[in-house]
Amino acid sequence: MNSINTEKFIKTQKDLINAYRAAVSAAVRHSGYGEREAELLLDVFDGGSIAYNPENGAAEKLVNEKMAEPDADGTLRLTGRGAIAAKSLSQNRQRFFEGAFKNISSEELFIFGSVLEKICRNLA
Repeated sequence: MNSINTEKFIKTQKDLINAYRAAVSAAVRHSGYGEREAELLLDVFDGGSIAYNPENGAAEKLVNEKMAEPDADGTLRLTGRGAIAAKSLSQNRQRFFEGAFKNISSEELFIFGSVLEKICRNLA
């Protein structure tokens, strides 16, 4: 088993998550939507569509505001207006990660991603 400074690992992860949440919060304030709605916009934007649950308050808000619409197959997809908002949120997310990963080589990012994938497999 590898030796790891658990406290440092946890603190680093928390710092990264907190920085990401702060960036998302700033982007959300500019979008006029809550964090749940913004997260859902990004989920649909990234995946093309997701399963539609009318009991999900965020989904209903997006539908009522014409940002998304349910399809006949039970999925939720973005309207043109929703896609524009999601694209803006996605660009903000991209800028966050570009800043976070500056001065990190492609090889280091590959290793980092591989390690995270292994951690997730270990926890599954």
